[in-house]
Amino acid sequence: MSRLACIVLLVASSACGDRIAGASIDLAVQIRPLELSAHDNQARPVTAGWLTISISQVLECPSMARRVWNELSPLGSAWAHGTPSPTRLAVPHVLDLTSAETVAMGTFKPPPGRWCALHLSLGPADADAEGLGSAPMIGRTLVLQASTELGATSETVGVDFDFSADPIVLNEEHPHSTLTLVLDTSAWVATTSLTEPRLAGAGQQLFSLTPKP
Repeated sequence: MSRLACIVLLVASSACGDRIAGASIDLAVQIRPLELSAHDNQARPVTAGWLTISISQVLECPSMARRVWNELSPLGSAWAHGTPSPTRLAVPHVLDLTSAETVAMGTFKPPPGRWCALHLSLGPADADAEGLGSAPMIGRTLVLQASTELGATSETVGVDFDFSADPIVLNEEHPHSTLTLVLDTSAWVATTSLTEPRLAGAGQQLFSLTPKP
């Protein structure tokens, strides 16, 4: 038997544990309202803002078999944009940056095991995005408004959170967990160009992960 075939069997056997009925991880975003005193270089106050999270994905802690498989496998592991799965939420959510609400993003339905990371993709909203309402967000990732629109971007930006030091462990005794992100844009808005905002590299400044319960 070839080495790759052995790895396939090893990974398959490590992933074939019984699925726990109702095992889940809820994802929520707690918004801290944007301070409307932020100004651009023409001293116009920001009066509204929106941000789109297009994809969320929870990632399993890598086992030795999985790491070897990733190194040897000729198959790509990337998901197509917008493809949902038990570990991936692919419905875009438009978040109102001036609100003070906690938005339920959805529920992951992963198999039992150890889950170590969360990946977000900030990307343009489509017409089916949750929370779109009348916000001018179709085809856009971020919009900031004053009396007239200040600036917008349609960037796609990834944001990663590693909690491998204290992973989520789903098993029969603990089949459910929650991940809550805090979104706070005030400090970022105070230092960015409001007419040409750029999200690249800003993810860790915008979001923080609260300790899991």
